[in-house]
Amino acid sequence: MRQNPFEKYLTKENKFQRAVAQWLNMQHGELLWWHTPNEGKRSTFERWLAKVLGIRAGVSDIIIVHQNAVYNGIAMELKVGNNKPTQAQQDFLQHAKRQGFYTCVCYDLQQVMQVVNNYMQDVAQLK
Repeated sequence: MRQNPFEKYLTKENKFQRAVAQWLNMQHGELLWWHTPNEGKRSTFERWLAKVLGIRAGVSDIIIVHQNAVYNGIAMELKVGNNKPTQAQQDFLQHAKRQGFYTCVCYDLQQVMQVVNNYMQDVAQLK
């Protein structure tokens, strides 16, 4: 099988994000979720365009809109190694929490799986 030539440009966090996306699609395809692409370098024009179109600094890597018995959804920040959430990311998580979202910072796929599976067990109790 031929490898994608862009693979070499993926960071550890990109690879983590991809693994999470693949797992969510395979195990929880019924969920309404997305990744907001806030990361990366942008040209001056791209930064301006993102700003006027409403991109918001600090938006969590994974947003899941799916209500359970306690929460309205999940706002999940993904980090690798010793990386910590920025102030803007912390502020977003706090705001999401005030809006009834379960918020977390996950450092590996196992942690993501545990959070989502536990969250979904609460959803099953609603049915």
